[in-house]
Amino acid sequence: MKVQTARWVEQAEYDFETAEAMLQSRRYVYVVFMCHLSLGKLLKAMFTEVTDDYPPRIHSLEKLAEKARVVFPEEIKDLVHGLSELSIPTRYDEDVRDIRYAQARRTLAQTRRAFKWLKKQLK
Repeated sequence: MKVQTARWVEQAEYDFETAEAMLQSRRYVYVVFMCHLSLGKLLKAMFTEVTDDYPPRIHSLEKLAEKARVVFPEEIKDLVHGLSELSIPTRYDEDVRDIRYAQARRTLAQTRRAFKWLKKQLK
């Protein structure tokens, strides 16, 4: 694994751990935000690993996956799409949704599955 790839992975792991901490502290909007951020950074790690370039500064998980040449299994593809849709309002105060515990917990569990799958692809 390249040095820059490892840095992206380290940041992604930190962000995922932050999502877990946000669930425990009942900051559910930030669970979703950090889940999205962690997968985005892991996709940027994939991009760096396969292209030798610095990843684009975009937030779309689907576009990052495409640029990193990642082909998700269907169940993870659906999760990534859903997470992208759910996380958009977390970036804008006027559109923040009222995300509850059950949805945050489900998002975290689904992100964990996608995270593990992506990390396996890097090895």
